[in-house]
Amino acid sequence: MENARSIYRIYLDSEKSVQLTPRTSSSLRVKEKQIENWMATKRELLFSNPGALMTIAQEVSGEKMADILAVDSQGNLIVIEIKRHSSDRGTIGQILDYAARLASWTYEDFNRRYQSHTKPKQDLFTAFKSFVENPDFDPDDFLRNRRLFILASSEDDSMKRIIAWLRDRYGVPIDFVPFQFYEDNGQVFLEIAKIDVEPLSMGPWSGDWFFNTNETYAKDAYAPMLEQGVIAVYGYDNSEEMLNRPAAKERVFAYVNGYGVVAVGRVAEKEAFSSGTVFGKQDEREFHRRVDWEAKVELPYAVKPAESGQWGYNLPVRSTLCRIYSSVVADRIAAELGKRVSRDGPRAREK
Repeated sequence: MENARSIYRIYLDSEKSVQLTPRTSSSLRVKEKQIENWMATKRELLFSNPGALMTIAQEVSGEKMADILAVDSQGNLIVIEIKRHSSDRGTIGQILDYAARLASWTYEDFNRRYQSHTKPKQDLFTAFKSFVENPDFDPDDFLRNRRLFILASSEDDSMKRIIAWLRDRYGVPIDFVPFQFYEDNGQVFLEIAKIDVEPLSMGPWSGDWFFNTNETYAKDAYAPMLEQGVIAVYGYDNSEEMLNRPAAKERVFAYVNGYGVVAVGRVAEKEAFSSGTVFGKQDEREFHRRVDWEAKVELPYAVKPAESGQWGYNLPVRSTLCRIYSSVVADRIAAELGKRVSRDGPRAREK
């Protein structure tokens, strides 16, 4: 039996605390389509690694289809069904029916749906290859595997049993994601269990992290990070929390947009700290985390996403900081970086 949960507003300058009131979607007049739109456009609400997913489409009015279709960095199709109220075993049958319908879709069916969802129109697979910066991604792996998620305010015991049975006994990739609205003095809060979309067949996580150096908004930001022995972010409400996710001694790989992985190192014990020596944005929540770089290469010798893809793992290049779920490929990248450097700096790749 699960313990009841309560959420309180705590006032740090006094002993005062106020318990937040749980509210239903209907009592707040929140419609199911509103929740769907929030999750589709603000993926950080639902996913721990929102940059690793590309939205394909949302449900079209009058059509029996899942609320959100997306694809992750490994090419897996993500199917999400949203219920604003509690969910029961009937919802499982519904999402399984959607999955069966999608199994009959051809690539052109997905492509048409994507093109109706995006402007200007572009080919879905071409857009995905650009999204993951891997022009050599194998088309046979695209949308081949599926992940099913039910998002609702609560689930009954029979639904829990069925999901566990399908997932653990038969390997059906289905999960439940609970959420709850709360209210305090007219302010509304959302509690939700974020989804950590990991590959379906990569094995347990081994403590490796991917870090994007944010060249899109700060060109050449990677250089001071490598020189100062840090990874750095700014502008996020959770900048400090984000950089504190890796534990001391875990391995981090630094990625430069358009080039590839340029460095590998170990996270230091000291937690994240405020600074402005990389982006000059200390007043916009710039935080750093110390890293002991073990291998660094210049941009021409970076390990490209296409290389990683050929070794069996597609790098989540749109993410800021997230887990790498293939220890084999992570070891390969680290070894390759070691080959491409010498005491005097990078060297040409061996032919």
